[in-house]
Amino acid sequence: MKKSLHLVLVLIVTLLVGCNKNEDEVSDFNVTLDVQYEDTFEGIIYPSFLYSSASLQGLDEESDFFEFKINSNRSFEGRIRVTNDKFIKETVVSKNIKTGNNEFSFKLLWKFDNFVNITTPGYTHFKVELMDKSNKVIATKNIQLSYRGINECVYAVKNSAGEVKQIYSFFASYVNEDSKLLDTFLSLTLTNHNKQYKSEPLLHLSSGWAGYQLGERYVFLQVLAIVNQLYKIGMQYSSITDTSNAATKIYSQNVRFINESLILQNANCVDGSVLLASILEKIGIRCFLVTEPGHMYLAYSKTGKTEPEFSDLGFIETTSISSGNFPTIFNDKIITNESLFISIRKAREAGIKPIQ
Repeated sequence: MKKSLHLVLVLIVTLLVGCNKNEDEVSDFNVTLDVQYEDTFEGIIYPSFLYSSASLQGLDEESDFFEFKINSNRSFEGRIRVTNDKFIKETVVSKNIKTGNNEFSFKLLWKFDNFVNITTPGYTHFKVELMDKSNKVIATKNIQLSYRGINECVYAVKNSAGEVKQIYSFFASYVNEDSKLLDTFLSLTLTNHNKQYKSEPLLHLSSGWAGYQLGERYVFLQVLAIVNQLYKIGMQYSSITDTSNAATKIYSQNVRFINESLILQNANCVDGSVLLASILEKIGIRCFLVTEPGHMYLAYSKTGKTEPEFSDLGFIETTSISSGNFPTIFNDKIITNESLFISIRKAREAGIKPIQ
């Protein structure tokens, strides 16, 4: 996503600063400071978007969501300081201010590790200060922005031309194959499965979680055991996706973290797909989140491929897990031009990491 869009939050402060030579001298130091926040986001911070795009390859490393415009009738060595208690560490950059118009954008020191604790919407203020090289403040402005909770995933953006750009790959941020919670789940699943099929050697997971080491049949047995365990713990379908967000340029929906889905034992199509993808990726089985208009389900590779090939894919309809109807759960899908595959492994390689 380009970060050079028309911007809407324009906050201007003009200050006349004396030269401090003597009281009789009239100051001619005129500085204008404009601080602008990315127009696309309509004055709203999306923690999940910030996190998902933090290490995304191909983005301008020097640009961020704020732009600072300084107009000065003199050249001077300046510093810009940005502070906010909730979202960033104090960020200070030095800039050579030239006579005339100056435009700057730079990376703020976002508190990414704290984002997971931002679970409800609210308001926050950023303080922007323009200083000279001796740290004397020349201009100051407070900027109020609203913010959304970390569970609100941005999956599409409307640009200035009115075109909707899909960024479904950001759903991969909610897949968390690194979660320690999965170790407990997998241990319990293996114990229960082998106990249930103790007298049926063909269904027994005799080698535990082996990924692709023992062939396609063993891969399916592992997937079957995990889906069966989700059914046994009472995983129910829940259609909750909407949020209170009334943005007109951002398309988003609520996505539960995998610990929330396991504790609450309910999930919508996205929740269930990211949960199952997390578990399968944990044991080395490569997964794809498959999006279609208004729906998501999971696909996995039978042989370990990270690019989707129809003959290599197995499908799981996560919304049917609560039914226990396994032919329906594992039924083949009809792939159309609207079916988009998000490879979890490719998302990781592109820089999209698990949020928690």
